[in-house]
Amino acid sequence: MNPDPGSFLEEEEYSDIINRYKDMLKKNKSCFFDIYEFENIIDYYILNSDYKAALKSVRTGLDQHPYSISLKLKHAQILIEDKKPQVALKILNDIEIVDSYNFEIHLLKGKALNSLKRLKEATDAFDQAISLSQEDKDDVIYEIALSFIELDRIKTAIKYLILAFEINDSNLLVLYELAICYERLNNIEKSIYYLEKYLDVDPYSENIWFNLGLLYSSVKKYDDAIKAYDYAIAICPEFTSAYTSKADTHICNNNYYNAIEVYRELLEIDNKNVRLFCNIGGCYEKLGDYKSAIENYDKATKIENDHSDAWYKIGASWFHLMKYHKSIFYLKKAIKIKPDISEYWFLLGDAYAKIKHFNKAVKAYTNTIELDPDNYEAWIAYAKVYYDNNKITSAIRILEESYQYNHNIAIINYQLAAYYIYNKQPSLSYKYFEKGLLLNYKEHNKVLINFPETRENDQIKRLILKYKNLK
Repeated sequence: MNPDPGSFLEEEEYSDIINRYKDMLKKNKSCFFDIYEFENIIDYYILNSDYKAALKSVRTGLDQHPYSISLKLKHAQILIEDKKPQVALKILNDIEIVDSYNFEIHLLKGKALNSLKRLKEATDAFDQAISLSQEDKDDVIYEIALSFIELDRIKTAIKYLILAFEINDSNLLVLYELAICYERLNNIEKSIYYLEKYLDVDPYSENIWFNLGLLYSSVKKYDDAIKAYDYAIAICPEFTSAYTSKADTHICNNNYYNAIEVYRELLEIDNKNVRLFCNIGGCYEKLGDYKSAIENYDKATKIENDHSDAWYKIGASWFHLMKYHKSIFYLKKAIKIKPDISEYWFLLGDAYAKIKHFNKAVKAYTNTIELDPDNYEAWIAYAKVYYDNNKITSAIRILEESYQYNHNIAIINYQLAAYYIYNKQPSLSYKYFEKGLLLNYKEHNKVLINFPETRENDQIKRLILKYKNLK
């Protein structure tokens, strides 16, 4: 068992014991502590996961109290925590000879056996611990469940947790762990059930309301999620994660104005948060209000001038507004700060392509694919710049080069097929068009709309009909 030392003593008395013990070690002198005091000293080190110091304190305690069963149990507990279950078992077996009716012995034996994957023996030991425990039986069973959770045996843990719940349906630790275990099994409804049970006992836990909101969001119960986040915020008005998750939930439900309002509430707590202004800008982008998006991204850059993503987002917004020269200005600012982001170069290439700056577009697209050769859309845009400038052979070369990275992308095959038609190489066109149909039949329409000569080709029509029938 690993009780909280604070439950034994007043904080001042507890601190005095720890300080006296540390002073003894520092001065290398001998001081007497009773068993009760040693238990608190040992628990102090266990709670701080300092097992080396815990072992030293338990050995010091046993030097003074060699027959103390409680200190021997502490010794076994530390050894189990310190991944030395075999040594712990030897101690426990020795104790059991003189005190076989002590449930803690069997509880610790079960934990040690579990660590050794001796599950049948562990279960027998745990059954004895449960039968011998008198008070707080649900807490004993809870500890058994934790032992199985450490082994990732979640279904077995749930079996014990439900038994503990049946004994005491108000045990908050049990209720919380049941919720966590069911979530790990992806049984969200059961997880929600036990969190709601938790809140029946303790309705003022902001963290539980928050976790409940996350679960509701995960199953798209957005209205319930919003209510849960509202309760968390009402209990703790500075619970920033609850605000953020509430806004995220509004976004998932396409309620962008509501999300903006939540972000603005959060700005009252933290008005220098760059991410909040970027999030508000993102919501305005979704609403098609690019001017308002730009205003908020600009506020982000005022707070953090080297925030490359905010500069990029301003450039992207100007691009949507077809103000390509302005877009280029801001995209270049983003690239100056972080030149290794392929997304920045890609949009810069698109902006240069829009204003017919061929060489600069080529340079931007080249940088894009050097940084991210798997980005098939960048290869297509790169090739299209050449196609639009009547350099079909170069466009084909680029897509052929991309093929080593993107051979299983249907649109690459369709695009190559179209270029080969326009380059008077029909056999190669049919080869790639057929590959495209095999990969994704529906996508052929995208190419046919943009390349009428391909659309009017009889062999292409026959291939489409063939694969339509096969489909």
